[in-house]
Amino acid sequence: GDDDEIERSMSDVESRRTRGSRRSTRNGGDDRELTQRLHALAEQNEVLQDAEQKAYEQIEKLKLLLKEKEDAIATLNDELKATHNEAERNASLRDEARQQYEHLQKELQDAKNMAME
Repeated sequence: GDDDEIERSMSDVESRRTRGSRRSTRNGGDDRELTQRLHALAEQNEVLQDAEQKAYEQIEKLKLLLKEKEDAIATLNDELKATHNEAERNASLRDEARQQYEHLQKELQDAKNMAME
């Protein structure tokens, strides 16, 4: 009786130990898989962070480029206004010169007419 009971309890302990070790192997496998997935995710995260950083840097470069283009456009606009104003002044001076020329021609004609009389 006692020998049978000892045998049975020894076999229970052994079977529990093997079940436990099977479980830990299975969990160990799960742990390894989880660890690999974690590493893969960490690498993916780094890649994404690098991509995000490069995108931000690209955005900053584009902002600077845009600012340069806006400044260039403002400069060209100022030059265009100045050129337009100069063209208007020239047209005005041309009109004045034409009026003076016509006036002088009329005076000359009047002087010739008086000389003829």
